[in-house]
Amino acid sequence: MWRANPLLKLFTRAFAYGAVTEVVLGTLILFIFISGFGFLGPDPPLLRVLLINALASMLSTALTLALPMTLVTALCFREIRRPKFYRFAMLTVALLTSILVWPGHFEGMGGTLQSNAPTEFKAFDAFHLLTHALAIFSSQLAAGKYLRDLAARKPAKKS
Repeated sequence: MWRANPLLKLFTRAFAYGAVTEVVLGTLILFIFISGFGFLGPDPPLLRVLLINALASMLSTALTLALPMTLVTALCFREIRRPKFYRFAMLTVALLTSILVWPGHFEGMGGTLQSNAPTEFKAFDAFHLLTHALAIFSSQLAAGKYLRDLAARKPAKKS
């Protein structure tokens, strides 16, 4: 029961780090991409598209990074003896779940790079993939802070 608070913090941090990365960078990339086509202006549909994109990115990040990391930690890592292995496992969990949830981004990137698409589309896909990579890397930050929380809260062993 003493792990409930660190697990809740792990979920919150993984969600917050991933959501901030996805929302800020993803919305910025989309805004730059849309403004490159001349749709820039105080047009309500543009703001609506950006807001919907930000909310969708935040929810998909929660499902992709925070929830699987917390579940795998709760079920498989009762006691963490090797912190580096735990961090590697959390990176693997985040990477695998993101590939399962966002297959179109990863497949589309390869297809766009191999096609004769304009450079703008290739740059958009590359920056969008970078956004996902940074969100996945943010799982390492959350996992490291979880390890620090466990070290601070771990009950003393009885002799």
